[in-house]
Amino acid sequence: MQLSLSPRTVVSFMSLALGLLTVRASAQSPETPFFAEDLTRTKLGPISGLDEQIASQARMAPDGHMMITGAETDVLVSAGKFITLHPNLNIPGFTAVTLAVFEDGQRTKVFGTEKVPGIPIIPVEPPTGAVNRKVVQIVAYDALSKPRLLMKCIVRTRVGNPLPASLNYQSDNEKCALKIANRSSLQTGYLYLGEIYMGCVGDNTEKLQMDERRLPPGKYTCQMVAQNTDGIFLPGLRTEFEVPTRYTITCEDKSQTIKIPAGATDSKLKVTVKHAPGIGIVSTRVYIAGILAGEKEGDSFTMNLPLKEVPTGINPIEVIGVAKDESTYPVESIAVDIKNEPWETETCSKPEYQKIRKNIPIIKQLQVDVAYWLTKAANSSSVDWTGTTVTNDSISFTFAPGKYADYKAKAAEKFKLLVQLQLETGLLYRDLKMRTAAKSYLYRVVQEVGNRKDEGRDAQNALDKLRKERSTSL
Repeated sequence: MQLSLSPRTVVSFMSLALGLLTVRASAQSPETPFFAEDLTRTKLGPISGLDEQIASQARMAPDGHMMITGAETDVLVSAGKFITLHPNLNIPGFTAVTLAVFEDGQRTKVFGTEKVPGIPIIPVEPPTGAVNRKVVQIVAYDALSKPRLLMKCIVRTRVGNPLPASLNYQSDNEKCALKIANRSSLQTGYLYLGEIYMGCVGDNTEKLQMDERRLPPGKYTCQMVAQNTDGIFLPGLRTEFEVPTRYTITCEDKSQTIKIPAGATDSKLKVTVKHAPGIGIVSTRVYIAGILAGEKEGDSFTMNLPLKEVPTGINPIEVIGVAKDESTYPVESIAVDIKNEPWETETCSKPEYQKIRKNIPIIKQLQVDVAYWLTKAANSSSVDWTGTTVTNDSISFTFAPGKYADYKAKAAEKFKLLVQLQLETGLLYRDLKMRTAAKSYLYRVVQEVGNRKDEGRDAQNALDKLRKERSTSL
């Protein structure tokens, strides 16, 4: 089995490592309810007028600046603004050691690729003074100083009388409509919902519509980066909208910790569930700690949730709306703190639970170790320059091995152990029927290594079985 640290893995793991596991051995995490996986393009469903197979060549950053990823582009940058170029270093048969930035043929920057994790980000300012355009090229060099052109971008400050275009949000009967005003002034466009790439907008598409029922409550930013009819990228278009909370969940027991005393056999928690009027929810499924408590029709109802199998710790009460066409809305939840003495008596002595208690501190330390070695690698080189020889015909370099490969190998070794232990812990939680905690660990494995082979595939299969168990239990 091979677990390699790709740029995607490095970036995703570093994000996860910044928020190390805080899940107690006896708790299920309310931050990761069972159906609250990160929103993806697939979950948004089909959208007419978009081609998901065409890769984006540009996008907008959260601060509004343009991010260029295409190999050969032409872009307009307003005075006082800047863009960033993001060259792809994944070239078959070519290992880039250094990158050089040339502006109108003059080299302005040189740096080693290993000091930049993932895809490097190169800021570029627009031309100044009376000059309207400049050509920016990104050239990679391997260890033998062989060059490879990665990007060529023409950066402009003026374009003749571009027609104003805009992106506008409209909501109609739980449909999210995005209208592109002055569409005839634009050519190719790339649409994003937050960080999600939605697809390439068709040349004649003036209106896009998605099923708003698929969006969890929250604030959203839609952005489109488009070229004018001359193929020049213009400043991006942006619109914002908000999907309101659909449910209100309240508990009759207002105490900070709900205590279930030893010997109790039929403890219940009374909850009231209401959903907003005027939406298409016809029934609601209610879960506590990943266990289905029942499904009720109506805008408002009260239920008694059984607490016998609910673990000690922070547990989510989750509600999932079901529409007339059987589509399900995203999960909404609240967290309750439960002290379940009968559950502790039955579960804490089990070998699965004791193994989980041993695994969690090791997982935390492995996360620290991986982050440490990745940081060391990011600040080291795979080769060090030891000398330069200049002749009338050429310039040659001599190198010595650097520490980058050693540090990355140590990170990969720790990462492999981390993934294996997270998978084992997730499966142990599943065996104990602690579904929310199981989902938290299994989903983390899928995030870190993907779902196509080895631990990632096993974690995805376990998640699919948990979902199937819940759907068939209705």
